Amino acid sequence: MKQYAERTFRRVTGVFLFLCAFSGYGVAYAAFFSDVLDHTYYRAIDYVRVEGFMKGYEDGTFRPDVVLNRAELMKVAMRAREAGETVMAGDVGSEEVSEQEDEIPSDSCFQDVPADAWFAPFVCEAKKSGIVSGYEDGTFRPSQRVTVAEAAKILTKSYGLSVSAPAEPWFLPYLELLGSKRVLPETFVYFNQGVTRGELAEMVWRLGLSEEEEVGTQETEETSETAETEQTQVSLLDLRIANVDRLANQSCLLSPENVPRTIDMSRVRETWLKWNNDARTAAGLHAYTYND
Repeated sequence: MKQYAERTFRRVTGVFLFLCAFSGYGVAYAAFFSDVLDHTYYRAIDYVRVEGFMKGYEDGTFRPDVVLNRAELMKVAMRAREAGETVMAGDVGSEEVSEQEDEIPSDSCFQDVPADAWFAPFVCEAKKSGIVSGYEDGTFRPSQRVTVAEAAKILTKSYGLSVSAPAEPWFLPYLELLGSKRVLPETFVYFNQGVTRGELAEMVWRLGLSEEEEVGTQETEETSETAETEQTQVSLLDLRIANVDRLANQSCLLSPENVPRTIDMSRVRETWLKWNNDARTAAGLHAYTYND
């Protein structure tokens, strides 16, 4: 409850500063990003800014459409996990130039995570907490772009949420859980598409809304008072979400950003389908058809 109250105070303060910035006072204008006011996820971006989960670049931008890498995701995930504490400071977007304020691990937790790297404290803490385990070759691959599937799993575990039994594909339980909580934004179409800074902010914001709505429901159930209860300005039910069934069944499709422009994917699909169906017919199996 204490963390909830602190988060509510910071959000109210953020709204107040926003109103001041556009009502002639001008005292808070520099605290906002120049490239997000007309962005789809501007509310989420302001939320992660106020909460201190994400910050911007030195030029005053947030760059909401830039795809994150695994190191950047871990920083945001671990800061959200430790909401209300200041154990891990710093900001996503200017890590290389920010002062080193995080506790540096004495040893590397992965062979490609130098002990003195800005992201080492977050990655190593995540490994210690069982949130990540890395790849079979002993690497973490911090510079690799983050996919929807990876972000869903890491955020689910960072927030301490429980999923159903393991399934195939491995990411299905995480997509289903976050889908049921309306955390996945509608811009997610492919499970392996890259997650942008704006989309990550949106997921974190929605997880925050989910927590607040659950707290509000519990408080309403536990008290018989008729006084007006605090209401969030935005309900998760008002937000558009991704189609989880479609996300989970796109295993044979490449995310558009991975396809070279010189390749005609329609022709590739037709060729593959013919080859596959010829093999299935020879084996006495029914043919497949594409369901667009």
